[in-house]
Amino acid sequence: MSKKKSKIIKLLAEFIGVNKDDLDPDDSFVDDLRMSVIDISSFAEDLTKNGFDIDQDKFMEVETISDLIEMLEDDI
Repeated sequence: MSKKKSKIIKLLAEFIGVNKDDLDPDDSFVDDLRMSVIDISSFAEDLTKNGFDIDQDKFMEVETISDLIEMLEDDI
């Protein structure tokens, strides 16, 4: 696992309060992780604080963990 991907997964696991090993790249933020729009927006803020360059409009279109990783891999 790349360092960037690992960091994203770690931050997400901490944010939603689960073990990072319980997350699957195909997990949907809304359907599988039960995150609300407010949760997703707050997580985007956390990512920004941790050095990720977040485009809020693009971020709100992300549906799965793998979509997020793909979007952010080049942005650290």
